[in-house]
Amino acid sequence: MQTIKELSPYFGWTEPQLRIRLERFNPFLDGHVSKGGHNRLLVSPNGVAILQRIRQLETEGKDFGQIEFTLKTDFQSPKSGENTAHSQIKQESSDPLFVKVAMEEKERLITQLESRINDQKQQIDFLQGILNSKVLQLPAPKEEKAGRWFRFKQLIAGK
Repeated sequence: MQTIKELSPYFGWTEPQLRIRLERFNPFLDGHVSKGGHNRLLVSPNGVAILQRIRQLETEGKDFGQIEFTLKTDFQSPKSGENTAHSQIKQESSDPLFVKVAMEEKERLITQLESRINDQKQQIDFLQGILNSKVLQLPAPKEEKAGRWFRFKQLIAGK
């Protein structure tokens, strides 16, 4: 299950745009979107597959009405006319291309997170260096009893 915040960069939509699509195509996403902790919307892998189909139809230049019609025809069984969305999604999720795209997305997210971690480590090292240089530049205490905290306050006050 993935949150809207995680999915919006994947599809290239903002969070409000993704919420609009979730609301508009709710009949097709029924059962694939649930609420998690802190009232967050969570989308199942089958729901992600439906959103990928919606994104594909959008890139083909179709508007919401045309996408809705296409999804209805995609999920209709030719014999009985019943909704077979679940079987359609199961077929897509077992498709090697779907698995490949999902794996590429996970790898992309992993590299993004690793780069964020490296950036934050560099920031921590930089700030630690600044902190150490400021502590070393503290003036000598006026009294022998003065501790680091007192010296730090004096440095801030400019004394």
